Amino acid sequence: ALLDVCQRRGVECVEMAEMIPRTFEEFYDDAHFTERGSDRVAAGLAEYLAMVGRRPTVEQVDRVMQAAITKLLPNSVPTSI
Repeated sequence: ALLDVCQRRGVECVEMAEMIPRTFEEFYDDAHFTERGSDRVAAGLAEYLAMVGRRPTVEQVDRVMQAAITKLLPNSVPTSI
């Protein structure tokens, strides 16, 4: 269904259903990833973007790093990297 919507709207969509097993190690429930599942999604998207030759911008990397710091050190105040 989602792939059909993407195709109709001309939006790029990455099929990840076959890349991530439907287990409790990857999903909390039918829709939400565990940390391990999120890591698999991130790795799959990174692989796809590398395959199509896209590189993230400095700003995108900065946002991801700040989010990671906040998650690992919730009492810290992240600054721009």
